Amino acid sequence: MKKIFTQGHKLVKRVLLYIILCSSFLSISSTFIQLYADFTDEVTALEQRFLSIESSYLEAISSSLWDFNESLVKQQIEGIVSLPDIEYVEIKTNFDNKYIAGNADIVVEKRESYPIFYGENEIGELIISASYQDIYAKIEQRASVILFGDFVKIFIV
Repeated sequence: MKKIFTQGHKLVKRVLLYIILCSSFLSISSTFIQLYADFTDEVTALEQRFLSIESSYLEAISSSLWDFNESLVKQQIEGIVSLPDIEYVEIKTNFDNKYIAGNADIVVEKRESYPIFYGENEIGELIISASYQDIYAKIEQRASVILFGDFVKIFIV
């Protein structure tokens, strides 16, 4: 009788181990899928931000450049840099002026360049650089919260 109990005890340990391993694997897999979806959502939001900058800032910047209103140009590019994930903005004009805002020493994961027109005259170029560092930080934070919660659930089960 003692031998049967010992074999049953081993079986319980083995089943418990398999349950924990399977639950952990499924939890980690679902977490990675969720994090990948969150990452693609954040990158899509960044793409939308670039489109928004193109549609709402270019005309105002071109008017400010055409009027040689440097303080307004600086204020406008500071406004662009204050947007999430936008780290560096540069305007190069055909009048040999250069306006810079943000941190030029970043790891650039996305860079876009837009020509600046006033009427039919090209008067410069707007260069916008973005970093994924904020996106990575959000994803890491979400991952730690999700994984901690999942492991607490697994431990309770």
